[in-house]
Amino acid sequence: MSDVEVDPDVKTMTVQVYYKRETLKPVVNAEKEGWLIKQGGSYKSWKKRFFVLCGNMLFYFKTSEGPVAQGIIYLEDSEVKEYRIDFNDRIDLREAKEAEDFNPDFAMSIVNKERVYKICTRGAEERFEWMDAISKAKYRLFKESQEVVERELHKVASARAMVEAEKKKIGAELEEQQRNVADARERRLALETEHKETKGFVDLAGSDMESMKEETARMASDLEKCRTFSATSISERNIWQQRLNNDTVQLEKERENVRKLRETLEEDLASLERLKAGTDSEEDKARARERDRELAKAAEAEVAQLKKDTDHERSCIVTAKKEAEDLKMKIGLVSDKRAGLESEAARLRSEE
Repeated sequence: MSDVEVDPDVKTMTVQVYYKRETLKPVVNAEKEGWLIKQGGSYKSWKKRFFVLCGNMLFYFKTSEGPVAQGIIYLEDSEVKEYRIDFNDRIDLREAKEAEDFNPDFAMSIVNKERVYKICTRGAEERFEWMDAISKAKYRLFKESQEVVERELHKVASARAMVEAEKKKIGAELEEQQRNVADARERRLALETEHKETKGFVDLAGSDMESMKEETARMASDLEKCRTFSATSISERNIWQQRLNNDTVQLEKERENVRKLRETLEEDLASLERLKAGTDSEEDKARARERDRELAKAAEAEVAQLKKDTDHERSCIVTAKKEAEDLKMKIGLVSDKRAGLESEAARLRSEE
């Protein structure tokens, strides 16, 4: 079954077509109708039928009021032309009932995809009218089809323009995506390069950290050595200080002995003077003077030795003081270095 909706403005209508003959509906608002003689399809006999032209279909019935159509000739993609009935068909046409009014010289044929329809009219004018009506119907349908095609082509062109615009848009988006991909690839390469550099820096930092750890250990060892040296220096300074104190005490004792010796010498000299003033002989006096001279020389030698020892002690004291000053300076340097090492060790610990 198929439904065909026809616009009434073009003198067409809605036609319902059913392929079972007993269910075919009649056609109204026909463009042309009338009685014609048609040759059968399977049996080549000629039958009088009432034809109705409606749109692109040509219906035929047994009667003009008959409610059931005997068949439909589809005019789309068909060809209508004059046809001259041959001898055999003429014989069959003469033998057909109700064919006395129809002239076999004025027949027409309708050729479509299904078959060739042979139809006979009463004269040239009637044949021309039917062929003209069918041609006009076909032309009208062609124009309508052409308009539909043009509308569809316009729709296709619009759709194609939309597709082209969408294509350009998609192309622009694709180019943008390609640029984004290229930028992302460049950023990835930059990140990989930066990652490699960072890894190199990390490795270098690790190596520097190991070096710093070794340097810290070495500095700790140096600090410990400095502490040991400082303790040793302090101990040596104490020893030198003790020696200096002992030498000072000994020097004071020697000075006291020299002072006492001078007093003794002075008393002896006084006694000698008193003896000189007495009754001693010249020989005794000479011996006394000789002895005094010897004693004086011995005293001078003792004083010179004492002075030499004193100068030596003074030199030792000066040397000890100088060594003490040097030791203090070294202790100060060691303290400064120790403070620097402790500060560097604190910084390294904070960086770790």
